[in-house]
Amino acid sequence: VDTTPFGATAPVKPASESATQDDATLFGALWPLSEIVKLDATVDRRALRQQRDRLGALGYEFAPLSQDWHLAAT
Repeated sequence: VDTTPFGATAPVKPASESATQDDATLFGALWPLSEIVKLDATVDRRALRQQRDRLGALGYEFAPLSQDWHLAAT
């Protein structure tokens, strides 16, 4: 159960087995993520914000015209 206060950002965990498991739980059917990710706006707002924040931490960038996330080229 997430008890993070509204508007607070949770610290990003290092990439580990538990982080991978947490990502799988957070993204559900979208996991494993592809190079382009389209978030489901019907999930609750807190989950959508967590997904958005995690995608940014994983190196994805939001494309406003297509309303999806693209993995940034490294």
